[in-house]
Amino acid sequence: MHLVLVLTFFVLLILQGSYANSQALEQISLSNHNLEKDVISGNLKIYEDVTGELAIHNILKNPPAVRYEYVGESLEKPVKSSVYWSRVQIENYTQASRDLVLSIGNFKSPDNVEAYIVKHDSTISIALAGAMVPYSRLAIQNRYASMIPFSIEPGNVINIHLKILSNSNRSISLKAQIEAPKKAFSKGKTLYYSQALFQGATLILFLFNMLVFFNTRNRSYLYYAIYIFLWSCLYFALLGMADITLFKEVPHLTIRFGLFAQDLDFIFYLLFTRSFFQTSIHYKRLDKWISRFIILDLVFLVINFLNLQIFGNYNILNIGISFMLLAELIYTLIIVITVLKSKSVIAYYYVTGVLFLVSFSLAGYILYTIFKIHTGMVMAEVGSILEFMAFSLALAYQSKQNEIEKRRAQEELVEQLLENRKMQEVYSNKLENEVLQRTLRITKQKEEVLSRNVLLQRNNQEKEIMLAEIHHRVKNNLQVISSILNLQARKLLDETAVKAVEEGRDRVNAIALVHQKLYQNDQWETVKMDDYLSSLIQNIVAAYGQKDNLSIQLDIHELELDFEKAVSLGLIVNELISNSMKHAFEGIDHPTILISLGLKNGLLKLKVEDNGIGIPEGFTVKGQTNFGLKLVHLSSLNMDAKIDVKSKNGTLIEVEVPIDT
Repeated sequence: MHLVLVLTFFVLLILQGSYANSQALEQISLSNHNLEKDVISGNLKIYEDVTGELAIHNILKNPPAVRYEYVGESLEKPVKSSVYWSRVQIENYTQASRDLVLSIGNFKSPDNVEAYIVKHDSTISIALAGAMVPYSRLAIQNRYASMIPFSIEPGNVINIHLKILSNSNRSISLKAQIEAPKKAFSKGKTLYYSQALFQGATLILFLFNMLVFFNTRNRSYLYYAIYIFLWSCLYFALLGMADITLFKEVPHLTIRFGLFAQDLDFIFYLLFTRSFFQTSIHYKRLDKWISRFIILDLVFLVINFLNLQIFGNYNILNIGISFMLLAELIYTLIIVITVLKSKSVIAYYYVTGVLFLVSFSLAGYILYTIFKIHTGMVMAEVGSILEFMAFSLALAYQSKQNEIEKRRAQEELVEQLLENRKMQEVYSNKLENEVLQRTLRITKQKEEVLSRNVLLQRNNQEKEIMLAEIHHRVKNNLQVISSILNLQARKLLDETAVKAVEEGRDRVNAIALVHQKLYQNDQWETVKMDDYLSSLIQNIVAAYGQKDNLSIQLDIHELELDFEKAVSLGLIVNELISNSMKHAFEGIDHPTILISLGLKNGLLKLKVEDNGIGIPEGFTVKGQTNFGLKLVHLSSLNMDAKIDVKSKNGTLIEVEVPIDT
């Protein structure tokens, strides 16, 4: 913020132009091409060399052709590489020789000035000056502005012809004055001494705040330290120390250095303000606007830098700086008004720093412009130091308050811990009693549960024995039925009836085998299908007699199915293999039957395939009159199964059973 105000102060100096500031030294007469005596700037006349080819001998040889005209207090829009000529005439009416200094310009000095000093005996001496002239080439090394030294004898008149070269597209101040060397140099010395003190103070503040940051990791100190450092860099560039130290041979870099420091300084000022006041928590709307302005400032920094690097147009630069200064002033005012609403002590410290800077900057402006006291510019530095002190006090106060709050929180925490300990003792005693009572109740309940579990276990064992006995008796009964059917088949003479009884016997055996597997494997609800189907197929083959070269190939996965599905699949396998044994292998040399059972994609898939004579095209199980095939169809319906019959090099029957039904 102080950056904004001080730069505004400088802009106002530039905008006001250079008005009459000449000083008559005793009885020295100053005149400028027949204009009123003792007046230099304000009525300074300029001749523009459009061709850029005039030399000093052309000016001296043909004065009438060189017509000087009044152009005002500054050259507002000179063209890059334009050449201008001006003349100052000095007459010494004193009785002593005088060593004098002619100063041209101030903060907006001409880029390059060649001064041709023509004495009364027509001898010419040359001196260099200007803002863009390397420091090592100047006639006066400890300069403050663009200074041209000369000497004048008693009663003599000299003419100083100034060749002004504009190497950049910036407006040029034509403020000029003649002073004694001691007085002229004292300005620079005073400024440099003040700058040394200022730079030393800011360096100490910078290092101190960086040290605090590394100890506390509080970002407010980091942003504040960088803010101070960049503010120091800005003064380093604006008030002349940069071009005699860092940029002796490349003075134009001073402007870029100052521009970089100016824009980044305000950005870190905003970052410091955001962190210091915690705007993301307490002033969310202000925090959003600060983020937007940081982006805007960075954009203008890039634009201004590219303008200087590519075009070198200082008028565009001045417009951009003026716009940014206005925006920064508005933002600063918004921040001040916003934080003052909190009525906190740190906000008052903050505003106090602002008032310090504003008051000292205004005082310096008045001293410099009205009373012609050049040390008025130092007042802004004093104001900034006071602002730094106010901000440092604000940070210290904030740290102190944080420490007080931390200590208070710790004390409250200790009190709370003591209170919690007392409450914990009360609750612990109460809890111990409740736990003891509950333990007694749980022990009693546990004993009851154990006795119940013993009773349930005994009942379960009895039920398991009873269930095994039931399966065993069912299996025995079914075997009795199978034996009766076998005896009946022996007494029958009709071959068809014999086959029907034998088929019934096989079906009864298939069901009896399920009951046998249930009680033998101690499985009362599910049947292991690999064991069951292997035994079933062996019984079927044994019942029909082992055929020559018959090959039975099994691919049955380890699956457990419930009783109903096991019986249904057993009946289907019994019928399909029986049909293959009876009808499929007439005339087949190497009969083969393949049986597979497994899970795939949530389906239980049964395949029974033989290499027999096959079946007619379009054959389906549904609608067949054969009792065995009817039984296959009904068993599939019982499981919601799907049957697919194919005839290719034998017969393939696929049964797909939804496993979740």
